[in-house]
Amino acid sequence: MTAELDSSGNIHWSNGFETVVIAAGIQANQWQMLTFTGVPGGAKTVYVDGLEVGNTNAFGNYQFGKAGTDPIVMRIGGWEGGLSSLGFYDGALTSAQVKQIYDEQKMVFIDHVVSQGVVTPELSPQTATLGADGGTTSASLTLASNVTWSAVSSADWLQITSGANGSGSTTLQVFAAANPTVTTRTATITIAGREFTVSQAGMPAEIAYTPEIFTTDGGSMMIDVIAGGNAQWTATSGVNWLTVALGESGEGDGSVFLIADPYNNTSQSRTGSVTVAGKTIYFTQRGYALSISPQVAQIGSNSGAGEFGVAAPLSAVWEAVVTQPWITVLGSTTGIGNGTLRYTVAAPDDRGRQNHRFRPRILHLRSPGDAVFQALRIIATPEALGAFLVADSAGSHSSKAGKAHDLGRHASGFLRCQRNKRENEHSSHPAG
Repeated sequence: MTAELDSSGNIHWSNGFETVVIAAGIQANQWQMLTFTGVPGGAKTVYVDGLEVGNTNAFGNYQFGKAGTDPIVMRIGGWEGGLSSLGFYDGALTSAQVKQIYDEQKMVFIDHVVSQGVVTPELSPQTATLGADGGTTSASLTLASNVTWSAVSSADWLQITSGANGSGSTTLQVFAAANPTVTTRTATITIAGREFTVSQAGMPAEIAYTPEIFTTDGGSMMIDVIAGGNAQWTATSGVNWLTVALGESGEGDGSVFLIADPYNNTSQSRTGSVTVAGKTIYFTQRGYALSISPQVAQIGSNSGAGEFGVAAPLSAVWEAVVTQPWITVLGSTTGIGNGTLRYTVAAPDDRGRQNHRFRPRILHLRSPGDAVFQALRIIATPEALGAFLVADSAGSHSSKAGKAHDLGRHASGFLRCQRNKRENEHSSHPAG
């Protein structure tokens, strides 16, 4: 009886008359337990590492061991290797017994893990700042002498001059080329896992423009760039309704032509920004405008009262602000959309102390960069000539009769109608 192992790990089991191939899956360079069991006239079974890999009913009454007085020979071969142990048993082993023997005798592999502490490098300083003309800067790396490192720059304009690799502590030297633009730029040197960040200023540049409040119809404006030499600059819009039509980029002095789209939202204003030569400019576009009617009203020389209408879009919020205590708004001072404001004016005796050398004051409420809206100016006089109520769209005033425009002798005040403050709007209170 022979059991030969082929190059594919299969066992060719033969008694000289018939051969059975068992797909045993024997692996090269690995210790494995090979087991043969069987009874005469019954099944013959092959196990590898305690698991059955094949069986056969061939070989008739062949039995392992001794038949009568004659020994039965079984030759196992077909490989180059070693045999660590060999066992014989008086009877055929069950599959459970084969598995138990394997578990008791199998080789146990134990992984021995060796860990080594990490060497932490130190870099100082970790940042540097250079001017637009460029130049050199450095940083000190502290590291164990047997630890290697490499250095790499994130940008072409920032070069490593002290070597791109080495071991142990070192001084990192870098060179920054001149910055041809007006904007600050930043690059990083990575060395031994640490980062050295270099920021370089841009060339000097200024911008000149006249602040503009765009209306619902949109509009355009010019922004001048004053940049030294051949300094490079760009102009970009931060919102889709402001377009840089001309001057998206340039060198040295130049101009940017900006266009604001029409605005069809009649309930609120909007704010956008444009960045020119590294500087950000904010613009406001009005969503609607207020108007009042009548624009001229006459009251008597004694106490009096009046009213005026406010015309505004349906969802527009507005507020009336009085600048003098002898003018009183009746009812609410705020409204939405169209509305009517009613007011009273105190009698001359009640305001006489405020008549002498009075200078009007105006409360201004603006969106960022916005202008004055509608204002009512009341000029009251103790004379029989009467007083006038005048409204205009910029807070200016005019008088219509007699001695009423002698502001040194008569009391004046404003009742101002304006858009109410919204988010991103603010108020200021200059003296008028």
